[in-house]
Amino acid sequence: MIPPAVTILGAVTVSGRDRIVPLGGTNLPALMCVLAIAPGRAIANDRLIDALWPHADAVRGRQSLTSLVHQLNLILDPVLAGDRIIRTVKGVGRTLRMDPWSIDAVRFERGVAEGERHAMAGRHDAAADELIDALLLWRGVPFGGLDMPILVEPAVQLQSSRARAETILFDSALRVGRAAELLDLLERKAQADPEDEQIVAALARALHQLGRRDDAFGVISDCIERLDRRGIEPTPPLRRLAAAIVERTVSAVESPALHPALRRRGKAQPELVGRALDLQQQLGRAVIGRVRADIETAERIVAAQVQRPLGLVERQRPVRASGRAQARRVG
Repeated sequence: MIPPAVTILGAVTVSGRDRIVPLGGTNLPALMCVLAIAPGRAIANDRLIDALWPHADAVRGRQSLTSLVHQLNLILDPVLAGDRIIRTVKGVGRTLRMDPWSIDAVRFERGVAEGERHAMAGRHDAAADELIDALLLWRGVPFGGLDMPILVEPAVQLQSSRARAETILFDSALRVGRAAELLDLLERKAQADPEDEQIVAALARALHQLGRRDDAFGVISDCIERLDRRGIEPTPPLRRLAAAIVERTVSAVESPALHPALRRRGKAQPELVGRALDLQQQLGRAVIGRVRADIETAERIVAAQVQRPLGLVERQRPVRASGRAQARRVG
């Protein structure tokens, strides 16, 4: 039997009792999303009415909301085995009465918080397991891509949490030699935005960890060339990583994934000024010149055959998680 669940990290669906029911239209999934963001908390009737029927008068708005809540309960109750899953809080508004753990967005946020705690405590294997489980909950654009003002801020918050989860995952997994599990995801993200220095640095580190030193040279060189064409100076952490790859001292360099100076999505950051910047720029040009020269000879240094590992795919990770984490793993 399918356990009761509500998904809003992608298409909005309700599942339970051996069936999955997608919520079609606009207002039904929108009401579900607004309530699922804060389960157990009453959302004011006026706020719901303004979001769903912004041009309706007060009377018509209240009638429409009552009708919509009734329609949604008719769908939810038999699937989730409940009695009026959406309740009226007299004088306040509407609330979703169900186990918060049944909502994918709630599990995602808690998983990110737990993974971050593991990482801060140095438990990087546990952090990677927790964060992979959390990221696998995503099935598409939050809220099924509904374009409504009331969902804009929550969608931005979820996307921000996802970016933070990926950053911490890349750092923790690379610290404990789990590059193979990240490679597919990192390659896809770098292909989508080859000027994202955090992603490029993490991908280069993963490739280097897997013995693909020439490919690590290539992704950093490509990023630097793209930035040069736009007149943007590569940040110092990226240059230091390039130098470490050339010198085979990557393990001695700080992990790039969490470095605050690395740009995300190619956005320029304020640069240092004065003599320090001049010295950094000179060092950067010298290092990149050496990187490009070494690309031609890298094949003689790196092992000729390296098996391409699998990426971030469900149930293809090493069994490392605790029993509790495994029990929560989404199939």
